Amino acid sequence: MPPQSASGPPGTGAVPLEPSTAQDSDVCVIRGWLVSAVAILDKHSIVEDIRTGRRFNVTPRAAGTPFFQHPGSAEEFDRLPAQISLPVYTPAAQS
Repeated sequence: MPPQSASGPPGTGAVPLEPSTAQDSDVCVIRGWLVSAVAILDKHSIVEDIRTGRRFNVTPRAAGTPFFQHPGSAEEFDRLPAQISLPVYTPAAQS
């Protein structure tokens, strides 16, 4: 899945959303990763409107912050660390 923008609609406020908040409603929690710095992924969740498919972040970060949906299960996601540092790729010098 391509990265999504993690910026939410104006005025949503910084209200953390727990998965239980979305039960029996028209939204669902999408677990994933924000790219917060070069090669740093921060665990994060956004909300999807089930009717429209529109995704928004109830704890907005800078506009355009890339968000990547976690491809595994919620249980797997919950066991992962809050932050992951990826190795930086440096291409070999051409001779």
